Amino acid sequence: MFAYILAVASAVFAASNTLITRRIMREFHDHWAFSLAVQISIMLALVPAGLVFGNIDFSLNPVALLILFALSILWASAIFYSYKAHKTIEAGSRAVIQQTKTIWAVSFSVIFLKEALGIAQIAGISLIIAGSVIVSMKSGRIGFRIEGEKLTLLTSFLGAVIALLTKTALAYYDPFTLTVLTSIFPTIPLLFCGGKKKKSRIYSALKKYRKELAFIAFVIIASDLLFLFALLPENLSVIAPIRSLHVIFVALGGFIFLKERSHAKRKLVGITLAFLGSVLM
Repeated sequence: MFAYILAVASAVFAASNTLITRRIMREFHDHWAFSLAVQISIMLALVPAGLVFGNIDFSLNPVALLILFALSILWASAIFYSYKAHKTIEAGSRAVIQQTKTIWAVSFSVIFLKEALGIAQIAGISLIIAGSVIVSMKSGRIGFRIEGEKLTLLTSFLGAVIALLTKTALAYYDPFTLTVLTSIFPTIPLLFCGGKKKKSRIYSALKKYRKELAFIAFVIIASDLLFLFALLPENLSVIAPIRSLHVIFVALGGFIFLKERSHAKRKLVGITLAFLGSVLM
């Protein structure tokens, strides 16, 4: 039961991150600079915390290092494309389509972790797919034509692979150490895809959004840590759907705070189906 509470709390923090990021990316168009600014803010928060509160145990096990390398590349890709997606897709729609991550996560846990898949989970997968399709429909036709929708599908897949590798990595690293390492290492590959004037662009993002970045760093760290602690006693196929409750929080926040109310009825149907799918799973 305690693991379930941690997963719900993780969903609340994840939703907070999605909402404030969407608000910022509507006005700040350099997604690469902002993604680096977020990573820098997270590192500034985590490194001192690690020195004071945590004992960072860096394993030199070859398998552990290989997993960490893969996580670094995957996280860098997911971060880059996630911030890019925020520019062209509303928070509520993105949250629903992002639920496809749960489908991949459960599928991977069944295939690779040998966790059981029941009829309820199959029904849940069907509902999430239906909800995602409805939200993306344009003029009665199946959508996924907007760049933000395509990128969200991509980052959802990457997120599921990350969740699978993270579950495996917990055999080698404690949750705090893994959070620190997967926050620092993805910054390295991100630095290679920024184009020109990198320093000035990152500085601009840090200067303009320093308060927001501090908040984002806090909710990301809190969400990731709670998710990892929830995974310790429970299966990924159980925790991943619970954490997907963030779709409800994002939808409500997008409607109330971001004023994103276009196609509200269609979104409501999609959100309801995705939520029911998560519950069944």
